[in-house]
Amino acid sequence: MIFSLVLYGQRRKPVKFNENKIQKRIKNWRGDHGDFNLDIAHTIGTRGFDVTYFSGERTEMFIANYQHFIRNRIGFKIGGGYEFGSPFSVSYNGYYFQVQPFVNLLGIKQKLFLNLSSGLNIVRDEYSRLNELDGVLSYGGVIQLETEFVIQKKIAVISTIDQKYIRNNGRWFWGIGLRYIVF
Repeated sequence: MIFSLVLYGQRRKPVKFNENKIQKRIKNWRGDHGDFNLDIAHTIGTRGFDVTYFSGERTEMFIANYQHFIRNRIGFKIGGGYEFGSPFSVSYNGYYFQVQPFVNLLGIKQKLFLNLSSGLNIVRDEYSRLNELDGVLSYGGVIQLETEFVIQKKIAVISTIDQKYIRNNGRWFWGIGLRYIVF
């Protein structure tokens, strides 16, 4: 009996919620408010589509990706791409498939984000005058550092630095693109 009286006397104060903060977060999620909160877009279940143009030393590339967040600030990208140019002074076309897990490293003022990814690339090479490499299926890794800057409620501009290792050959790419965020 004494024990129950002591516990009853030490009750905690009820938690009060700040209704304004809750309403602001709901408005940001719905997109009804002027300041869109991209921090919410880096949570479980959020999807996005992006298209990026890359420029390398002797080739150029277009890649389209689907991204999905599986945990807060952690997700994966699956995509395909087309590379063209003349890396060995010979006309070249490459068709890419890539899978890249990524993590959101840094967010600044809910507008600018820094993402790091690394993953696997599979490429089908087509060389016009190198028969030993024409039609070969190659694979390799990729490391990517990406900045993401929101310009509208569901649209972000992305800038990317990319290092691809395919057939024991490392190549640098830089890219710029657009991302559409789906909730």
